[in-house]
Amino acid sequence: MKRVFVFGAGASRDLNFTSSVWDYPQPIDIQNHVLQGPLSSGFFYTANEFNRIISNRYPLIVPPEIGNRLGAYIQRQYNIKKNELLNDQSQSKKINIEGLYTELEQARESRLIKNGEIDLNTPEYETYTALGELKKYIFATFAFMSYYCVSQLHQRFAKEILKPGDTIISFNWEILLEEALDRTDLWKFEDGYGFRFRGLVGKVNRPEQENGSQITVLKPHGSINWYRDDKSNRYLALQTNVGLRGGAPGGWLNESYKVDCNNSVKTAFIPPGKKREDFPDIWGWMDNELEQADEICLVGFSFNKFDKHITDRFEKKKYRKNPKIEIINPDTELIIKCKKIFKVKNVTRPACSFANWFENHLVKK
Repeated sequence: MKRVFVFGAGASRDLNFTSSVWDYPQPIDIQNHVLQGPLSSGFFYTANEFNRIISNRYPLIVPPEIGNRLGAYIQRQYNIKKNELLNDQSQSKKINIEGLYTELEQARESRLIKNGEIDLNTPEYETYTALGELKKYIFATFAFMSYYCVSQLHQRFAKEILKPGDTIISFNWEILLEEALDRTDLWKFEDGYGFRFRGLVGKVNRPEQENGSQITVLKPHGSINWYRDDKSNRYLALQTNVGLRGGAPGGWLNESYKVDCNNSVKTAFIPPGKKREDFPDIWGWMDNELEQADEICLVGFSFNKFDKHITDRFEKKKYRKNPKIEIINPDTELIIKCKKIFKVKNVTRPACSFANWFENHLVKK
């Protein structure tokens, strides 16, 4: 029985995690936290709520900050000040980061490029720098969250649901799922993504793993822990062991690393905006896994308007006859959409959220 799980942002919406002042050799002052993870709409507000919790717990930590150019652009275009963007949920929800990134990207391409070069003398140069600051903020937010949020729900999913031979297709940049998987015997960072990395970068290294991964995680939009050099060689960065993090500052992933004195690598996550299939081998593997699947479960993934390239790809697949389709999503209209995309008559919705799935469905099995 071939099972494929498709993870979207909703899979990281329910953040249940603990924090402690120091983890090794024994945790001190453990606190439980339950809050919402960032979605495209209201991203700045929900990201700031997480940052606030971590900053209160660890006063030495400096969380990700919105760049001045990006803040100025949002205030000018949307009449929303930076303080409102971070602390007023209703104002923050007026901005969708995928739409914002697309807007900035289009502005850069249409107004800033002249004869193949950036014209630094135009007023729109702020748009160009704002785009870079937005990408930096998105990366930093997910790196910060992936470091301090050891997700209890993802740990349960890894331990209670997954079996050898399963495949997860994740369109999420963060690594909450992989952190949970790495703590099992079924999956490891080094070979669990379906390809081998050229090498490790950053400060963290570990002995070569004896057992290979029995589960595959495919990430068509890249991941915050993937890096590439000028020749498109892929590198991997590992986070500090979860038992050693505590309140230590600066341990999360960086946007770039030095490989040696002459070479460096940059993050390989594909930001929102104009979608590019930068990892054709992963997209091809994804196609094959979907077409061979007996069961497909969409967890927090909804085929929204910014995912048209994904929707088109899914619609063209030649699926097995009547595969079992499940959706974990609050949107009931997604059932109709999935019937059309997967060409099936029956689509079930066992739960409306990742957390609810465990509480109301899996417990009964």
